[in-house]
Amino acid sequence: MAMFAWPICACLALLIFGLFFVSKFKKEISRFIDRTQKVTREGVEAGTTPIVTQEIKDIVRPSPADELLRIFDNQLLLEQEGVIGNYLAEKSIENPAERERVLVRYLASSYIGQRFESVYHSIWGSQLRALQQLNESQPGGVLLSALEPWYELGKALQPAWYANYSYMQWYGFMEGMTLVVSAGGTVHITLFGHEFLKYIIQCSYPLEKLG
Repeated sequence: MAMFAWPICACLALLIFGLFFVSKFKKEISRFIDRTQKVTREGVEAGTTPIVTQEIKDIVRPSPADELLRIFDNQLLLEQEGVIGNYLAEKSIENPAERERVLVRYLASSYIGQRFESVYHSIWGSQLRALQQLNESQPGGVLLSALEPWYELGKALQPAWYANYSYMQWYGFMEGMTLVVSAGGTVHITLFGHEFLKYIIQCSYPLEKLG
């Protein structure tokens, strides 16, 4: 039993020394581990630049707002941002909450205008006439079948366009664009459809179109 006493004592001494060493030089060891890049047979290779920790990555990560802005990042937009900023300054709108109210309203208006332009570019003349009829029939609306004469008129004027275009597809375009809505077989113009007709008149766009 005595033959094992010395190795056991030596191991205990090394263990105590190791614990003391780790506690004494904890920060230095941590920095060394952070800089460790490769472990080879010849030893450990450490770089001069510490490895970036997750906490640092979180600090330098772009904010959600920055990530959204990057999608539309170009020089023309930056110039326009400057114009808008100057305009708000001229109007003495400096309070962040007030600026947000104004900008949200302008953004909503711009989005609606873009949708109106897209719909006007795509809609056919017969659908515009049907939309006018619905606007004049408020608040009662009309039966779905009451709009079919407009479809037949467009089909007679542009037969090639309507060759593979059914009445329900014709009507479905207006419903898909949220211009109209049906309930119990009755069709009504929506608020979007009503404002769309006003937009056409305000812009002096012709209501007579092909189709």
